[in-house]
Amino acid sequence: MTKAELYLIKPEYSLGDKVQGTFKISHDGWFDKPVEVKPFFEVLGEEVSTVIEKKTVTTTGTDGRPVTEEQQIPHTSKNTFFKKDLSDRLLHALGKPASNGYILLEKGTKEIPFEFVLDDASVMLETYDGTNVEIYYKLNVVIDKKPFLALDTRKQLMFPVLGKNINIQSNSVNEIEEDKLVKLNLRMDKDTFSTNDSIKGKIQITNSLRTPIKNVEVGVRDMERARADNLIKKSDL
Repeated sequence: MTKAELYLIKPEYSLGDKVQGTFKISHDGWFDKPVEVKPFFEVLGEEVSTVIEKKTVTTTGTDGRPVTEEQQIPHTSKNTFFKKDLSDRLLHALGKPASNGYILLEKGTKEIPFEFVLDDASVMLETYDGTNVEIYYKLNVVIDKKPFLALDTRKQLMFPVLGKNINIQSNSVNEIEEDKLVKLNLRMDKDTFSTNDSIKGKIQITNSLRTPIKNVEVGVRDMERARADNLIKKSDL
């Protein structure tokens, strides 16, 4: 029996970090013999959006009469925004070359260190588990065995990645008009904020006719936007 394990040095990482860990493979069962294998090892960052479409349909009931009911149809979209192939590291460390890209895995246990950098800042997203959107990072290992009908060995490990900055709003300015007489401008002191930052801004009211104003309320609204098959779902968080 061949068993694979994945270990990371830290429980979580930030964008731009170097990720280090160990891949462990055991091929040491009582009846195990050397076997030809081809390893596939990759790290993926994926965003999965799910939008539920509500559709009214008419079906035929058990009595033959038409029955109108509402169905919920899920639409899912997956975007792989980060991908790195780490297979070469395993290929050179697991055993001797055999044939057709396979290597000979001897009986025993091996531990192989690996590392990669979460470096593509232009497309990287932080881990997120929302109502309709999920963003995750995972390590994927597949040990493809010969012959064709042999049972492959698979292992997956998911790990959280934290973002350094959160984009609030481009320009950070919003203008609201009431009756063309009262204008309300909201302006933030910067465009980008980090976790635990204090958010500061200014409210500017232009009241040309000095219309009585009872009160002004300011709130923060966090929203999630999911898109799949040209359907869009917005949710308050």
